[in-house]
Amino acid sequence: ENQVIATLPTQGLPHLFSACFFEREGKLHAAFNHMGDPKLTIIEMEEFRIVKEIPLLGSGFFARTHPGTPYVWVDTNTETIQLVEKASLATAERSLTPEPGKQAMHVEFTADGKTAFVSVWDPQGAVVVYDAVSLEEMARLPFSMPVGKYNAGNKTREHGSLGGTSVMNSLRSNAIAALLVGLCGPVVLPPPAAARDDVPAEVAARQNPVGELSDRDVRYFAKQFKTKCARCHGPDGSGSGEEAAEQAVPPANLTDPTHMSGRTDGQLFYQILMGGGERCAMPAYGPESAHGWTEEKVWRMVAFVRRFAQPTGD
Repeated sequence: ENQVIATLPTQGLPHLFSACFFEREGKLHAAFNHMGDPKLTIIEMEEFRIVKEIPLLGSGFFARTHPGTPYVWVDTNTETIQLVEKASLATAERSLTPEPGKQAMHVEFTADGKTAFVSVWDPQGAVVVYDAVSLEEMARLPFSMPVGKYNAGNKTREHGSLGGTSVMNSLRSNAIAALLVGLCGPVVLPPPAAARDDVPAEVAARQNPVGELSDRDVRYFAKQFKTKCARCHGPDGSGSGEEAAEQAVPPANLTDPTHMSGRTDGQLFYQILMGGGERCAMPAYGPESAHGWTEEKVWRMVAFVRRFAQPTGD
């Protein structure tokens, strides 16, 4: 009844909604990434205590496992999936880099846990299929920006050695449910997206030709964002500007790594260039618009907007 049942002394924006669960030494454990800190936290669920915090190569989104694999598979927001041995809670000697230079993310398993699927998140990406035990690559399927591979069976599977009951009922109380609802809030369907769905494929596949922004560019586009975008998107990019409530379609939350990782550079470029179209009231900023920005200036704004979802300190 709205009472605190446990406190976990950890920092760095824990990504609890993408935690995974596994049995170790007869007890249920959870592992989760931190979007603001490159580490994996493992907690023992009966006493709600942190068992271990493991340094990672970067701040990722998803931690995944299955009874059929000896590892927790962790994305790191880099080209590499790191593996943690569930038995020892040690980082495995081997990691997986499906394609050097391209981000690897979002592991999912078949229902039997024998096979794992890893996304190479890139316009010229792939879904790479691995043996979940030997870690050998079994197949490679070409996809553009693949993400969102969910197996409903893996969300509801039972942990047999914990009495043959579901994850929720295997606990001595419903504390896990209270923890997740208390920290994440109730599950709510998202509002209609402001993102255009008519971006030409050849534009969506384009990568930003602009490299790192200079300090001068950052200052300049911060001013542009404040005067032209913040009234809807908010000064921090969170979609909570003073005019956001007046919009038929809520402005995008540019600070949400999951949302932003689902948008290609080309998609962001096209929306700024052409405006929201029929999806939302966002004005166009391209050469033929009233604002008259060059394409290079639009690309630089794309680079600036990407900064909102980057972990603090990057």
